Amino acid sequence: MKGHATLPLLFPVTQQRGLCHGRRHAHRDPKKVFIARVGHWNADSGFTLKDTYVPDIFLLEQALDDDESQVRGLVAIVDMAGFSFWHMRQLSFSHIKGYVGRRPLLQRRRTLLGRMQTDGRPRHRPDLMTMMVLVHTVQDAFPARFKAIHVVNQPGLYDYIYACIRPFLKPKIMKRIHLHGSDMTSLHEHIDPEILPEEYGGQAGPFNNDWICQQLYQRDEEFRKYSHYGFPRNEK
Repeated sequence: MKGHATLPLLFPVTQQRGLCHGRRHAHRDPKKVFIARVGHWNADSGFTLKDTYVPDIFLLEQALDDDESQVRGLVAIVDMAGFSFWHMRQLSFSHIKGYVGRRPLLQRRRTLLGRMQTDGRPRHRPDLMTMMVLVHTVQDAFPARFKAIHVVNQPGLYDYIYACIRPFLKPKIMKRIHLHGSDMTSLHEHIDPEILPEEYGGQAGPFNNDWICQQLYQRDEEFRKYSHYGFPRNEK
């Protein structure tokens, strides 16, 4: 079994960079909202792009424990504030075509978790392979329905990033991507500001994900089992 960092080891980068956050919508639309502040990732911290995705995936696993989320789906906010060419040069295009297979959905889901195993030590720079795995997971493997993906504070190089992943996106997902820039009133047309952090013009106080980190911490051993590569086997 390959080494896999415990979630407490990954929490510092998750909390400090604000990569994960889940909240429930207010009265009119009780979907959960997942916020990814991708510009807060710092590769010099010793955590790779793959490392930062581990808590994100487990947070989504936890969201699916809620029957309501399974029925109504999830909403994602991708905050690109702070994303720059410094982040772009951490990505290598050499393996972009390495994961476009037609595997069974369950196998692809477990392959994702296997790929994201880490021992917490500084690694070589991540590549677009990780992005492609996440794209295919959202569309084909993960049993969560993303009803909308809202991109805010996107920089000028967003078009370049989108052009890289667009060939891998299905038309249904493409139609659910909404660009807002820094116009939070546009975002509020889709998500009630009552439940949003103040960084997004909301009324829920400063962005804080300590509470969800604690919930994930309590399930650390369970999530470690999920990260084992392959299929379970009954021993007789």
